[in-house]
Amino acid sequence: MLKITRGDKEFFLRAYQQGDEKQIISLISEFLGTNETLAHWQWKYLTLPAGSLIILATDTHGTIIGHMGFQRKKGWYYGAEYLFYISEDVVMKPKYRGYGLFGSSPLLLPSKDFIILGFPNEAALHAYKKFPIDYSNNFFFVRVPVFTKTLHYNLWKHRPWKKRATNSIEIRKIEITKLDLLDRLWEEKKDELNTSVIRDAQYLKWRMFDCPREITLYELRAGERCIGYFSITIREKVCFVTDILVLNAHLIPMLIECIEDLVYSLNTHMIQLMINDKVISSLLREMRYSMREEIICTHFNIIEQGKNFSSYLTYSDTDLF
Repeated sequence: MLKITRGDKEFFLRAYQQGDEKQIISLISEFLGTNETLAHWQWKYLTLPAGSLIILATDTHGTIIGHMGFQRKKGWYYGAEYLFYISEDVVMKPKYRGYGLFGSSPLLLPSKDFIILGFPNEAALHAYKKFPIDYSNNFFFVRVPVFTKTLHYNLWKHRPWKKRATNSIEIRKIEITKLDLLDRLWEEKKDELNTSVIRDAQYLKWRMFDCPREITLYELRAGERCIGYFSITIREKVCFVTDILVLNAHLIPMLIECIEDLVYSLNTHMIQLMINDKVISSLLREMRYSMREEIICTHFNIIEQGKNFSSYLTYSDTDLF
């Protein structure tokens, strides 16, 4: 527990303890407006394969006044594995904002060899700026595009000779017992990425199958070979592609058309995805996807302090869909 003095006021930072949940859920729901549930919060932080670090700010009576969650995830950084800390749900009761209470939170983080990623709103962005100067001077900000497209029935695309071409790519729903095939995909794909959360079977089980929200995972196949996967969830007649990972050699318009055909068959005619990969982004623009917005992501690199980088990011890396 860390004691923090601001003028004549005292506060404390400490790690989560069992029994804190009721106050945490109330705090997040009231001040972030996310209608957080106990089941979702527990999944998000307590069932992660690599664990989590939850930092709480309290007053002298022990009442929780702030929450900063860090999901630990195995990460891939330029050919080696490191821990990534994904910051989520940074919230402080309004009357205590401006004190910089979370500025001391890095003291509870490891001393070396990790990456911090975050998706801050303006209040959380202010909290990051209160970090010690060796942190705050080395936060880099990237804007991650959110692409969207309205789908219409395309007579030309469904002509017999056109369909024969798209039939060379097969989409199969993945059951939890078949996740090991995505380990093999990750081993191929990781050499095409500089930095990313490791998307192996263990991670995908937690992210897709254990999640309280309904997410469906699909494999992309070319002949007998797994060439990629994507996952979707549908809300208010919008299909969110929550994650996508495809070998670069197979990122062609026909593959995106196959995904669009599936989405259309589900009676959902709007598709949306967040992606900053240059190859996929270029392909989406070619296929007349429009950029709906850009989401700010923070990067902090303690492995090579001061080195700017951009991680492979989709909705799967955050909880913004």
